[in-house]
Amino acid sequence: MTHTERLKGELSIEFTPDLNRMTEEQILLFYKSLRHLLHSYIAGYELSRKIFLVLDNSIVQDFKHLEDQKRRPRAMAYAAFCRFVAQWSDLPSYLAVSPVALYEHGGRKPASSPENAIGRFIQVQTILRYCGLPVAMIGFDDENTLYRRMLDVHSDANYLEVFANQIEQSDWERDLRARHGGEILAAAWADKAIPEKMPLRYFDPFYIRRVFGSRIEGHIADQSEGVFNHQPIRTGKITASLAKLNTITKKGILQGLGDIDLLQTCDISRQYKQPLDYLLLGQTFDADLAETLRFYHCLTESVGVAGGAPDVNLQIENMVSFMFSSPFSEHKKRREKIMPLVDEFADHVALICRNAVKEKISDATH
Repeated sequence: MTHTERLKGELSIEFTPDLNRMTEEQILLFYKSLRHLLHSYIAGYELSRKIFLVLDNSIVQDFKHLEDQKRRPRAMAYAAFCRFVAQWSDLPSYLAVSPVALYEHGGRKPASSPENAIGRFIQVQTILRYCGLPVAMIGFDDENTLYRRMLDVHSDANYLEVFANQIEQSDWERDLRARHGGEILAAAWADKAIPEKMPLRYFDPFYIRRVFGSRIEGHIADQSEGVFNHQPIRTGKITASLAKLNTITKKGILQGLGDIDLLQTCDISRQYKQPLDYLLLGQTFDADLAETLRFYHCLTESVGVAGGAPDVNLQIENMVSFMFSSPFSEHKKRREKIMPLVDEFADHVALICRNAVKEKISDATH
């Protein structure tokens, strides 16, 4: 028996009992969730760095409430994904949680003490034990730092909730006509509406401006449509996606802090430009958040020429060489290396799922 065959056998033994207890709809959710996770991992694997899988709090909650039949298929899918990461991939990979995830895990309340703060982390470690991967700290390295960071998160949460409610309660109808013809983009008005300085202690102002600015832009475009017979120009899908990262409940409670945290922590475009030996890869089953993270997974390389420099001719030669080079050839090789393993793993899980469905059909006919 080969090593791969042994791993397949272990997968079958581990997950068949759970799948046999699921409905066909749950089995389909399990498989689709797994494919989604594998697809995300491939994109991170291309960068050839050790990977920290930064968890959305909803994944933690899926494992915490395994008895919930709506959550269990996703939790089992994540457990299966962790088997692939640990046993089929050659990159060191870890689970990771941030202060915001622990803040949300504690019911959006700050820790009462450093001991209480680290207690939450230990509790999450215990909840995630079935994943079989070590759980790392992101954004803190001990109980005192975690305690302070959670206080920072709570302070920002209070400020942003007030700001978000002000946005929702404001009138955003604007005259988008430019003085000399043309049209002023709704995004320009939105940018002006965001304070230059915000009393943020944890969240990055850049991402807060992007997320809340996108929400304001949407309100301006919606409320100004048809005013002076103008149709507002919207800036595209990424703006619409960002605007969905935060919502206000009927009671005025701001939701989506964890989504913003995952975005600012796991922005692959930014990480790609940094000389790091690790990658922070966002993990979520939320479709809107996953779409936003994909928008921020854009790798770029560029070469310029500084006019008037003494080595301008050499710069031009380098730029021409770059234009005919393949800057992402290594990424392509990495993808070609991992894809057959992903396909083989997914195909075997699909076989386990089909067998579980057949078992149900067989039981129903007897």
